[in-house]
Amino acid sequence: PNLDRLAYEGVILNNYYVQPLCTPTRSALLTGRYPFHTGMQTSVLWSTEASGLPLQFKLLPEYLEELNYTRHAVGKWHLGFFQKEYTPTYRGFQSFYGFYQGMGDYYDHTHWADETQTELWGYDFRHDRNGRMKLLRNETFGKYSTDILTEAATNIIEDHDYRKPLFLYMAHQAPHSGNPEKPLQAPPTIKYKFKNIWDDRRRTYVAMVKALDDSIGTLIESLKAKDMLDDSVIIFSSDNGGAPHGLENNYASNWPLRGAKSSLWEGGVRAPAFVWSKLIEKPRRVANQMMHVTDFTTTIIGLAGGWDHMIEGMDGFNIWNTLSKDHPTARDEIVLNIQPIPYSFALRSGPFMVIFGPDYYNNTFGGWYQESGEFPATVNNQTNPDPRTVKVNCGEKPKDADTNCNILEKPCLYNIVNDPCEYHNLAHKFPQVLTLNKLLSRVEELKKTMVDPIPVPMDPKGNPKLHNWNWVPWK
Repeated sequence: PNLDRLAYEGVILNNYYVQPLCTPTRSALLTGRYPFHTGMQTSVLWSTEASGLPLQFKLLPEYLEELNYTRHAVGKWHLGFFQKEYTPTYRGFQSFYGFYQGMGDYYDHTHWADETQTELWGYDFRHDRNGRMKLLRNETFGKYSTDILTEAATNIIEDHDYRKPLFLYMAHQAPHSGNPEKPLQAPPTIKYKFKNIWDDRRRTYVAMVKALDDSIGTLIESLKAKDMLDDSVIIFSSDNGGAPHGLENNYASNWPLRGAKSSLWEGGVRAPAFVWSKLIEKPRRVANQMMHVTDFTTTIIGLAGGWDHMIEGMDGFNIWNTLSKDHPTARDEIVLNIQPIPYSFALRSGPFMVIFGPDYYNNTFGGWYQESGEFPATVNNQTNPDPRTVKVNCGEKPKDADTNCNILEKPCLYNIVNDPCEYHNLAHKFPQVLTLNKLLSRVEELKKTMVDPIPVPMDPKGNPKLHNWNWVPWK
């Protein structure tokens, strides 16, 4: 598989974190700031929400424009579109090929916002460039999203003047759930290759990942054919933990980690990621240094030749020497989130993690899932015959693992290095209770820097039935 090959030949990030949901993670990546510092910490952006990533924050492609980079975005946006000023080509990208919303049908490219309100349905696929916003209804209908996004990215590479630096932000749709009536979709020819998987939902999910893997292989070949591969840095990251069976009708798995997408447990925020480049001085290894998605913002600006003033106020660190030379990182903590209503937080400091409060689903998905994404998990340790695979060893699951912590009532404390599956709550043990008090004090300090969450005003004028059944900017 292409992703495995790139990961094994590059650097696998084994201590890497994102946010529990897609919009907050994307905002963190493009601003270099924690979502609780931009007001994006509470949830995703909803379909008719008249808001977006605040315009006061300069985005990564805008910095790269100053450094004479060509900048294109392909795939999912999900950072606001109620006004055109919030869309990609008004925020530093020269072109955008993809969709504004967070999900949609993989073949007809419509977005169904609410299965109980059928009128909140419309087409959402476009090619924006040169100040023009063009819907692609006829050009894309019936074509699989992964394939047409791959074709668009390949065309960008093929048409690019290789003498100029290029930043290509490719945010694939796969394997996110689609619309409620068809949440998982994959080409039948790919599904057939996995006929040994008895559950059709899991088989479809695997086929979606296989299509994604094929796409990455195609892009690598395009870079190679253009003689651009040797000077490229390829960063691969999920935007949140997987959604297991029961969540968004998906069939992912974060096994053996606890939790899922939307949660602040490890399964919701510790993401699969790697960096590949021939510029890496010490490749073919696993990096265990602590990293966060905001680190990529500052690292990319640094690689592009940016100046120190560009990254002032950002929460990320330039980790290129960590990635390339295996140097220590300056990061010793990660704020996974702080939100005021409902009050919740999670802070990783050194080996310890403190977590408290409800997530979007009120901790419904705070348990452990099997490799297949089913619940509950009946196994404790990850096993894989490939010695290069990162292993998470949890040890024996104690009988009180499900009951020794109730994050809806009190903060819980875990040593993530020794207990990556969050089995053993240390909040009431000595001397770890001293660590808990220290971390709670740190959370109080961080709260003073928090930006209030952006309001969520739903605007009926955004209804696609008012715009010829299209999701478009309406203000």
